[in-house]
Amino acid sequence: LMEKKRTIAEIHSAAKTHMGYFYQLLCFVKEFVRLESGAELHYEQKDDIDLFSATSGKQILIQVKHTVQKNNDKYISIKDNSQELWHTLGTWAEFLKEQDDNYKVINNYEFLLITNKENELALLQPLTNFQNGKISFDDILNYINNVQLGEKNNREREKFNKISVDLQQQLLNNMTIITNPDDMVRQIETCIYDKYSLKYSDVCDQNKAKRLKDTIMSTIFEDLYKTNCDRTFTIDDVTEIANPILYPDKKLPIRKPTYNEILRVDNNSIFIKQLLDIGVLDMDDEDFEEYKICIITDKLYSDNYFDAMLKNHLLDEDTIKKYFSSKKQEWDVSFKRCNFDLKSSVSPNEAEVTKCALNVYHDVINIADTTHGQDVSKGTFYALSDIPKIGWRYDWKTKYKNVSSNG
Repeated sequence: LMEKKRTIAEIHSAAKTHMGYFYQLLCFVKEFVRLESGAELHYEQKDDIDLFSATSGKQILIQVKHTVQKNNDKYISIKDNSQELWHTLGTWAEFLKEQDDNYKVINNYEFLLITNKENELALLQPLTNFQNGKISFDDILNYINNVQLGEKNNREREKFNKISVDLQQQLLNNMTIITNPDDMVRQIETCIYDKYSLKYSDVCDQNKAKRLKDTIMSTIFEDLYKTNCDRTFTIDDVTEIANPILYPDKKLPIRKPTYNEILRVDNNSIFIKQLLDIGVLDMDDEDFEEYKICIITDKLYSDNYFDAMLKNHLLDEDTIKKYFSSKKQEWDVSFKRCNFDLKSSVSPNEAEVTKCALNVYHDVINIADTTHGQDVSKGTFYALSDIPKIGWRYDWKTKYKNVSSNG
């Protein structure tokens, strides 16, 4: 017999069932955008979505349920007897049962059900009351077991009833249900605006947000396809996508040192001692504190600059090391040239040593730097002299070899 040809309407009706997969991917993208340092995100591994939160130390299992069915222009409701609820509860119960040999691990799980259905869950109120200690475990258990269910959903409830009381309490205590959330694409856009402090009224920010959303979605879909979902996503993946779009010229908003951070750098810091010893800084000068603050600010700003560049994947460690090495080479050329005459001197006097040291300092500190800017360049020299990897005086290696720094 010839197979009955499906109508166009039937084809499109079948296509609607795939909306659930798209919705789940959008939920995943939203969690991806919101990733924080130390968090790990997976797709279709322990659950539809699972997220390790470094902030709470919890592993969050996320079930996503979607419907295209509507009633009076609203999505149909999730109720106490809905299949989505009991299939989810049964899935989580079986997961916990598999982990039953390690209760400490189990205690670190949270459970989240997201559905686009309208909320008609009478269960939510007693569940919230149980979680807040207003009703007993027996009360919530009686409620669950008194819900009238069909055969299929009843089998899912039996999975819940077969796990231990401890596991049942763990599941119900850490279970959250989110119904009928706002349009998921709009939620993703809102997360992008909030995370990166973009302005809705700024046309440039609007373009950045749209481009970032589109790039994140296409990148994630491609990664999941190529890796067969065997992939861990972290904040590094977010910044790797976001930074070239948000900061195309690599000009990150670098955090400026706070006044308290500046005050913590005292005169015993090696890079400050080196400048005091050659007279660049003089405690008897009226502007001593002001000038010292400028120098400390350059040093700390340079530290913050490279930390931000590294964290946001705009520079890697090798590139930063090469930059520091190039600065050391620039210093070395100047140091050898300025101190050339002292080599032949058996015992150079202090005035000669200081004069040469000042020449070295002013020579290198004023070197033009088009790579990262003059402030970063100066701060790098101060950082190198604080280790110390460089010095201004001819005898700097001996003089500061055993000195500890507070810079």
